This record gives sequence, C-alpha cells and structure tokens, in this order.
Amino acid sequence: MGVLGTGWLPAHQISAVAAHAAFERDGNYRFDLSLDVTGSPDPAMDELVSPEEAALAYLRDALKFRFDESDFAPSFGPLRVVPREDPLEPGQEMMRLETSASGRIPSGARAFQVRLSPETEVALVMMVSKDGIAQRRAQTLFAGEVSRPIDLTFVGEAVRAGDPFAKEAEAAKPVPTVRDGVRAGAARLLATGGRSALLLVLIFLGGRSWLHSGAQLWWFCSGSLAGHLLLRAGGWALPPWAPETLSLVAILGMALDNILRLGTGSGRFLSVALAGGLLGLGSRNPELDSTWPGLLSYHAGVLGVGFGFVVFTRMVLGPFCSQPWYRERLVVPLSFGAIGMVLWWGLVRVVLGV
Repeated sequence: MGVLGTGWLPAHQISAVAAHAAFERDGNYRFDLSLDVTGSPDPAMDELVSPEEAALAYLRDALKFRFDESDFAPSFGPLRVVPREDPLEPGQEMMRLETSASGRIPSGARAFQVRLSPETEVALVMMVSKDGIAQRRAQTLFAGEVSRPIDLTFVGEAVRAGDPFAKEAEAAKPVPTVRDGVRAGAARLLATGGRSALLLVLIFLGGRSWLHSGAQLWWFCSGSLAGHLLLRAGGWALPPWAPETLSLVAILGMALDNILRLGTGSGRFLSVALAGGLLGLGSRNPELDSTWPGLLSYHAGVLGVGFGFVVFTRMVLGPFCSQPWYRERLVVPLSFGAIGMVLWWGLVRVVLGV
C-alpha cells in the first residue's frame, strides 16, 4: 500500500498502479497509466489535497523514462476520474485515475526502460505492445528498480519492408539538419551516465602537452568515425545492451594502457583510436547515417565535446604533468579507480539488473 501526498501531508492511499507502454513502427509511443486511489478517512484532508493533485505529485516524483541511457521525467496529460467501489472493502469508495504520456521515440533509440523512484511504496505492473502486438509477459517493478530493456530496433523496419503506411509516415518526418547531427554527437558523449566522460579523462590524462592532447583527440574522433562507418557499411543493428558494454570495454582498455604503459609513442595513438572505434560502434543512428552531412555533423559534435575535455584536463592537470610524481600519484590511481567503476557498473547490470 503506497501513500500519496505532497511530501508533508499524506492524504490518500494508492493500492495499484498499472501501465501499458505501446510502441509503433512509425516512431510514436504512448504510455497509459491507471492508479487505484482510496480517499483519506478525514474529509478535511481531501479539501486540502485532492486525490487528483496527490496523484499528479506521485507521477511527477515516482516515474522516469529512459531511452537508451537518457533519463527524463514524462509529461502526463489530464487525469480522467473513474469512480468505483473497493473490491476488497465493500462500501469503501475509491477512484481509478487514468492518464497517458505520448511522444516520438528519439532518433536512433534502441531501448526503452522505466525507472521507479526508491521512495515509491507501491509496485508498477507494466504491459508492453510493439506495433499492436502485445508481449505475453508483464513486467513488475518495485521501489528503485528499472524495467527490463524494451527493444526498439523494429522501429522504421516497415519502411524497408515496403509498408505503404510506414513510408508515408517516414516521408512526413523532418529531414535531420547539420545542427541535429551536432547535437546528437554531443549528446552521445554527455548523456551516457558519465562513462564517455570518464573515457575522455583517461585518454587525456596522458597528454604531455596541448599538441599531444590535440593529436590524441584527432585519433579518438577518427577511430569513432571509422567504427561508425563500419557499422553503417554492415547495416547491423546492435542489441540494446551493446553500446554501454562497448563503452565499458573502452574504459577498461584505456585504464590498463595507462597503468601498464601498453601504448607508448605511436602505440598510444593506436590505443586511443581503438577506444574511439569501440565508442563509434555503438553510435548507429539510422536517420543521421543516411546522409554524409548528418554523419559528419554527428562526429563534429563528438569532436566539440572532446575539445572541451582537452581544455579541461590541460587547465586542471597541465601544471602537474612535468612533475616526477604525476604518473604515480595521479595517472595510476585514477586509472585503478576507473577499473573499479567499470567492475561496479558491470556488477550492477549483471547481478542487480539495474
């Protein structure tokens, strides 16, 4: 039994939350939600905080949507009230509140998940349908849990299969601009839960000068572009878990390179290019990949964020690079810390399923 309120005034109880997430091949999604709410025994409470207001507070605080690795708070529409009698307590009035959130699936998104706040006290039962076909098993989420990834790689497949309706929907989509590509490339590094940022810090820890750091950035972006082109040429659709796994492998490789000095001189540039290539393999974006301006502008966004990290690391760490203790006290400990974070992320994903 969960309590609904404004954070300081518990006024209503929610006994059940059910959801239906529907995803279409034309790129639209809809998330329908119903909440069974029992009013407060004290009528004065209902005057201060209505069940509808409390339910909206719950929706605002308890639910987060995730497309790939980007979390955001959904925007639900108006609540529809359906009065009904509590089946467990005859004579006790309760309400069923229904609402929905809808929108476009982000370009290139491979997976969708729902996250419940750790403070939520009632489970969420979610059914999923894709292109009108319901999945046979429901997902049940408890406080602090994240749903299993829902594969979205089927989106847009109808266009290639010759579906006239999907072709019409595809034709109505706006053509991605260079600005869209730059934004998508920047978001690829900034919206990945800190993994790409950690990878770039590991790379530029070894920058001996502005010129050396700039050369590493060039090799990183070249490797990322090469990996992206390889994926595009093969026409592959990686599973939803692949981009995150590839970024973790790249972090692990750069951390070991820093500790063991596996790459020195030109070998270092090769290591950086391989790390960028692994990141690029997880960058498949069908809409941007269809044109060279879209593809190149995407990597211009990657380059811009990478340059920001060059400036940051050189300004913060540059004064210490010439010190004899720089490697032993900064590079090696930070690299070991990165390995620990990779192992922790892997443990959380594999064991806890978060």
